[in-house]
Amino acid sequence: MTPTPRTATLAAVTAAALLLASCSPATGAAGDAEGTAGAATIVASTAIWADVAQAVAPDADVSAIVGDANVDPHSFEPSAADLARAASADVVVANGGGYDSWLYQVVDQDKIVHALPLVDGHGHDAEDEHADEPPAEDEHADHGHSVEGGLDTVDGNEHIWYDTDAVTLVAEDIAGTVGGDASAVVADMAELKTRIEALPPLRVAQTETIADYIIDDSPMTDVTPAGYRQTQLNEGEPTAADLAAFLDLVEAGEVDLLIYNPQTTTDLTGRIRTAAEDAGVTVIELGETPPAGTDFLTYFRQVVEEISAAAQ
Repeated sequence: MTPTPRTATLAAVTAAALLLASCSPATGAAGDAEGTAGAATIVASTAIWADVAQAVAPDADVSAIVGDANVDPHSFEPSAADLARAASADVVVANGGGYDSWLYQVVDQDKIVHALPLVDGHGHDAEDEHADEPPAEDEHADHGHSVEGGLDTVDGNEHIWYDTDAVTLVAEDIAGTVGGDASAVVADMAELKTRIEALPPLRVAQTETIADYIIDDSPMTDVTPAGYRQTQLNEGEPTAADLAAFLDLVEAGEVDLLIYNPQTTTDLTGRIRTAAEDAGVTVIELGETPPAGTDFLTYFRQVVEEISAAAQ
């Protein structure tokens, strides 16, 4: 098979990253150059998972490869320095799925903490030699959406960080790896899940499928038109028919709450929001990532509180 330009580029960057990592001073479990006592080094694929890691291990040296809220990790092109930093870290925290699969080619998977199973971006396991083996029993089977190697998705949706079970799983795994304390994060997620489960059975539509896991854990129902929803999951452009179906649903009074992503505003989503406001539908803004300067755990709580208040 002829490599695609992206595959060839990533292969070259990976080779360079491995060379850089091999030339870097080795870090011990504590993360310093000589392997003596020091802060653990944690590299996360995104700022969201870096926030979770920092909450669990406040003394660790935590950084994110994708720190800009306006950068889409799906299409992110890591530099050799980015991958070298991940390769030399004590722990790497990833989302999993195809969301940040550019990270897996260079990092020892034994030190990756992740929510979704690690795949190469095409739905294949990152280590293909086990692809045909039956799934092993999941050590996290007590968590929701559980499958081997992490959490399963709702309709293939990779916005798993809005799942309280996923944040709990990752926090506990980070604590078990670096010796941090996940209790505060676990308690926070348990409280949020209780609040989500107590929401009324609202009919919710979304301009982008970001709130799937919040809706899935609640009595709420996603009534987003199927064609529009599938197009969003496929990262495509909704058709005129998709838009018409959405507007008809709103104007017919079939939507109680609109989840609106302010980070991907278009003429189309703007028309949906205007129609919702004209129909008296409550609109809640929910970004794929928190606004600049806002910690993810704080933002997650704010969003749930806002939905709860709107539901009243």
